[in-house]
Amino acid sequence: MIGLSKTSARLNLFDYSDPIFDDNINIVVKKGREFPFSKVEDLKGKLVGVHLGASYGEAFDQAAATKMLSADTSAVPAVRLKKLLHGRIDCALVGSGQLGLDSIVDADPELKANKAQFVILKHPLVKDTLYLGFAKNMNMLKYLQLFNQSIADAKLKKIIPETID
Repeated sequence: MIGLSKTSARLNLFDYSDPIFDDNINIVVKKGREFPFSKVEDLKGKLVGVHLGASYGEAFDQAAATKMLSADTSAVPAVRLKKLLHGRIDCALVGSGQLGLDSIVDADPELKANKAQFVILKHPLVKDTLYLGFAKNMNMLKYLQLFNQSIADAKLKKIIPETID
């Protein structure tokens, strides 16, 4: 899998490459419903739209597990933003900054018509370091060494960014 986050639970399942890049996971709200955010505890009592099967860091995952916040899952980013638009969730998590938000919104006529209604909060939820990962039973460590060298070369040549805001 490419774009895999590293968690303590996944370390037993996957062999990871070196970091590929960091992706800021941003909090998107409906215009006029902004709130101060600097830490996960600021989401207390909120209904947060998240991607099915995604991890947003140990602190967020723990907050969801203990019901400090409620996670509303969907596999389609546009679904999360439509729920946000119609007031069914308080905020939605979106990666890749304004570019990521724009790519979701611009691909859907209803969202595009309401583009001005979406606001990214100033501080991201988390900086999510992403990796290439293989199931340990695939024995891909030699390939990962080659991949790591390619990533290092691409970063040196500035072909891939260090962080996507």
